[in-house]
Amino acid sequence: MDEKSFNLPPAPAGVRNWIIKDVIEKTYIIYNKKKNEAVCTRCGHRFRADRFPIKNNDTGICPKCKSEATYKAEGIGRKKLAEHFRVLVLTHRGNTVYGSLTEITATFENVGKPELRGWLSAVYVFNKNEQSYYKHTPSWCWGTDHWEQIKAVKLPHPPSGMNWYSRPKFERTEVYKRNLKRTFLNSCLKYGWQPDMFQRNEFDAYDLISYINLHLKYQSIELLTKAGFEFFVAQKVIGSIGSGCINWRGRSLEKILRLPRRHIKKIRGHHVDFQELSFFQSLTEKEKRNSWETITKAADAFKGDEARRIGKFISVMKWAEWAGKQNVNKYDWLDYIKDCRLLGLDTRKKSILFPEDFAEVHKRLSEQVEIQRTELENAAIRKVAGLQRLDIKRNGFILKIAESQEDLNVESSVLGHCVRTYGDKVAEGKTIIYFIRREEKPDEPYYTLEIKPEGKFIQCRGEHNCNMTPEVEAFKDMVVAEFNRRLKRKERKAA
Repeated sequence: MDEKSFNLPPAPAGVRNWIIKDVIEKTYIIYNKKKNEAVCTRCGHRFRADRFPIKNNDTGICPKCKSEATYKAEGIGRKKLAEHFRVLVLTHRGNTVYGSLTEITATFENVGKPELRGWLSAVYVFNKNEQSYYKHTPSWCWGTDHWEQIKAVKLPHPPSGMNWYSRPKFERTEVYKRNLKRTFLNSCLKYGWQPDMFQRNEFDAYDLISYINLHLKYQSIELLTKAGFEFFVAQKVIGSIGSGCINWRGRSLEKILRLPRRHIKKIRGHHVDFQELSFFQSLTEKEKRNSWETITKAADAFKGDEARRIGKFISVMKWAEWAGKQNVNKYDWLDYIKDCRLLGLDTRKKSILFPEDFAEVHKRLSEQVEIQRTELENAAIRKVAGLQRLDIKRNGFILKIAESQEDLNVESSVLGHCVRTYGDKVAEGKTIIYFIRREEKPDEPYYTLEIKPEGKFIQCRGEHNCNMTPEVEAFKDMVVAEFNRRLKRKERKAA
């Protein structure tokens, strides 16, 4: 098999100009000061070089097409000035649609418009009886030049970077759209023409091949689109998970969506995704009568681990009915429930699960939890302080130990460092915080010392994390030495 075997229709006449004007991203103005001429690679316009202040690698504007361009001297090598991309062109003969995927390298070695070199890398054949994809492997890749038919009809992804056979990286794939309407309406795809979908920037070459294949494979694609459910089609095209909730081989909307017509009316007009549809399908008749806003809220809550956590207390649907009225999101409610349990409240009671003024009750409980947490933390910090207290006074300095979160907050605020965040570590016994104070100002923060319970010195910081003075460092060394002496005495006693 070779290219001639496909008997492809000729490409539209405007493809080459389209590539030069719209696909190639970079524009250069190649100039020769001796000849006093310059040429734009975008439009091919020639003009006198002395009309503009031209210097190699500077940027300027083409006087003809107004494109921003980089100046390149003709006598300087331009072999590295190249772009690599792929172009997908659809044509038709009768009802059969052909897709040709060409890998192209645009070079700017010659003065004037860029030179295009390309090779046909894939061919697609689409009609009611055939949806085929043929991949081309050139001789310079592996073995002999050959074509092979690939079972999965899709657009292949380009290679990532230069590989062992020096094939260049084709960074993007562009679709020639100027003949799309004509190709669709005059072929087996005439009922699949979707201009709004095709013209969106996010609908790329990969999506186009997938859409054509699905349209010819499933009648449901056409039915869904005509009925206003093109969002389902778009999700299927891009490969979103959860498409199994739709019967793609169905021949009526009721069978496709697995819903009676009265419920189909309810979801029409909404950007329903597969997860929401699946959730809606699973509801009872009574639950389906809720507003769509309530249902989508329940569907959102049903995602992931949150559904399991909410389901421990109440049905997700009942929660959503209440949450919709209170304008409560699932994360705030689960946080509220956590606070309730910490405070020992009975979460089996409806009044606890669904308070009348959620925002106010949540705020109040959060404050109570914070007070409780602070009290417990302070108790733990005081316990650590009682065990690790060192009464040292020498050379004009005294040593104190942190005994509460408030102590840490004050130290942090005055000295401008982050010791306030160490409260949980101190409470858990993971670190010990001492305060170094000047003897004449015992209540005024001066330096903060951190030591690990195993006796390792971590840091000693002053205002705005400044380093120790020699005097403070000498005092610190004395404190660390004393801490470790006492630690060894404890270990000997324990032994």
